[in-house]
Amino acid sequence: MAGAARSWPVDALGINCGRSLEDNLANLIELRAATTLPIWFKPNAGLPVSDGAGGLSYSIQPQDMAAAVPEWLANGARVIGGCCGTSPAHVRAIALAARPALG
Repeated sequence: MAGAARSWPVDALGINCGRSLEDNLANLIELRAATTLPIWFKPNAGLPVSDGAGGLSYSIQPQDMAAAVPEWLANGARVIGGCCGTSPAHVRAIALAARPALG
């Protein structure tokens, strides 16, 4: 994708969703190696687990995402958010963790 994007008028590339924070980080590292464009990064909160009554839960907690933020920033993420299973609490934890690094 990053190679094809060189011929397109795009301002940034990104990654969202995925299976785990580890998989998303691996994708981020691969994308950073392939482009100089800014990268947006929106991992999900893990794979959904059904409760059997129509509800879903996700295993990755806000504090898990917050702990990963420094590594995301170090590997080129410049716009960070959340995808499936994330909540306002996840996004707040991400923002608070990113604030010191971003000034």
